[in-house]
Amino acid sequence: MIIDFEFALNAVISVFGLLYGGFIRVFGILEHQRESAIILGFTAIACIANFGWLTRSVFGTRFRLLSGLLPAVGYIVGELIWTRDLLRPEWKLPDSNLTLEEMNAIMARYVALLQKYLGREA
Repeated sequence: MIIDFEFALNAVISVFGLLYGGFIRVFGILEHQRESAIILGFTAIACIANFGWLTRSVFGTRFRLLSGLLPAVGYIVGELIWTRDLLRPEWKLPDSNLTLEEMNAIMARYVALLQKYLGREA
């Protein structure tokens, strides 16, 4: 039961991390690099650890070394993502001189784009 809970928790982390990465790509968000690095590091750990769990479930003990090493590899990959992105200087967006009406227009465009992806009429 504990192993199943770990798998489910890693699956939830993977799904939310992949959704977060997808939203970054869709909406072109450029700020929050450090926060994104932390989330994507945890996502890599969860995905690779679940792949190790699935390898053990599908192939049994035939690939015991691979299924045992994949969670450790996941932590190493997560650490590499964190180290790479957290040691970089954070990129600052230039100050915006937008008026309130321009900001509302941009927000309306984002809402329309989100409604389009959700299949609702804009």
